[in-house]
Amino acid sequence: MYNVRDFGAVGDGVTLDTGPIQAALDTCGQAGGGEVYVPAGKYLVGTLDLRSYSTLNLAPGATLLGSPRIADYTRDPRGRDGDQTGHHLLRIHDCERVCITGAGVIDGQGPAFWDDPAHPVDSKFPWRGYRLAKSPHDLRPSPMVDISDSRDIHVEDVALTNSAGWALNMRMSRWVWVRGIKILNPMNGPNTDGIDINACQDVLINDCHIENGDDSIVAFTLPGTGPCERIAVTNCVLSTRCCALKFYTGCQYPFRQIAISNCVIYNSERAFGIYLRNGAVIEDIVCSNIVVHGGMTPPNFSERPIHIDVRNPAWKRRGIHDYARSSEEHTDAPETAGSVRGLAFSDWIIRSRGRIIIGGWAETPVENLRLNNILLEVSGPQDLSKFVNPTPSTGQWNHDLPHVRTIPAHVIVHGVKGLTMRDVEVVNASAEPLPPMHGLWLEHVQASQVEGFRCYPLQAGFETVVQKPAAL
Repeated sequence: MYNVRDFGAVGDGVTLDTGPIQAALDTCGQAGGGEVYVPAGKYLVGTLDLRSYSTLNLAPGATLLGSPRIADYTRDPRGRDGDQTGHHLLRIHDCERVCITGAGVIDGQGPAFWDDPAHPVDSKFPWRGYRLAKSPHDLRPSPMVDISDSRDIHVEDVALTNSAGWALNMRMSRWVWVRGIKILNPMNGPNTDGIDINACQDVLINDCHIENGDDSIVAFTLPGTGPCERIAVTNCVLSTRCCALKFYTGCQYPFRQIAISNCVIYNSERAFGIYLRNGAVIEDIVCSNIVVHGGMTPPNFSERPIHIDVRNPAWKRRGIHDYARSSEEHTDAPETAGSVRGLAFSDWIIRSRGRIIIGGWAETPVENLRLNNILLEVSGPQDLSKFVNPTPSTGQWNHDLPHVRTIPAHVIVHGVKGLTMRDVEVVNASAEPLPPMHGLWLEHVQASQVEGFRCYPLQAGFETVVQKPAAL
């Protein structure tokens, strides 16, 4: 075991301890592996590089305190944008069999890199409700803990707090276990994601509690990376001002074989979201035993507990604007349609003002969709006028299907081929009068089987099930 105090670390929260702790990590790595032990204390540090076959053990009462000076962080040249700056607190790059564990804390001191809390909203973007990065070049340590091109990585039991951007990121890695950790980020922090999964395989996330200002657990793909495959998330408690469980495609690599179960999601705008772009395939996702309480929506956002949004591939030919299409991650996007298929949602209880919205296209229908045993408790009215021009965040809203956003129905299914819906119920749990709404809206749906759909007594002129033309 290598005690960082033996290498000169002070742990007073004032002295910069990067050098002594890095020396302990290097010595451990050069010896072929072992444990680097961090006893109780506050250790002010910049970038630390972990080594293969090593364990970083943070004892109870130990805190790695991220330096508030960007100069104390070594920039990885692979940093690419405001969310992935290349500055990190902990790096696990090109490693095997590394573990971060213990009952200690990794605190990024994120607010040191954000604007004045007395002025948390940029006047140009009053819809955000977030603080913004101080630097005009968005220089802040993000992701705080970065795993890249590595194998057999464990992050267990520690708490990650106050990250300046993303908290925990994994990129092009395999066999990653995240167990029993807490991620506690300010809800008004800029892009304070919980766990980001970029082109990884065989990822297990369980028994975690995540509170954060952006997506809690998000999987995505970027050019030059690879697919996201074999991911399991279970027994987690999540709270976010954005999307708790999100999948989006930045390029054509596929997502497949994903299982999510036994999760509680609270005070969240969205529980589950899929955003298909650029010819990718998203298939074989099971999401079961989920409890959702909506809320905490920032200005001009609206709750939608389940949101599947498929973009018409013709956008590239028509030059339709998308907030992300100007970035490098979309430069190699093909004009093929891609597909979303094989999705199963079962045993959900949702309490929300929002609607379930499924939006597919003739060229890209959502195929083989299952919705079974879902209870939607409508907790209050929702102002559908906010969906006309929802926000500048157009990448998570389909502006090619504007009417879908404003359909007055609690469950909207558009552009689906192969729908099975059983025992789905909508109940009025609101203390306020609800506006006139339909129950279930089916439009451009082929091969549907709906059994046992129930909805609270509706106002005159509104129907439990609306069936629009089925031709795709």
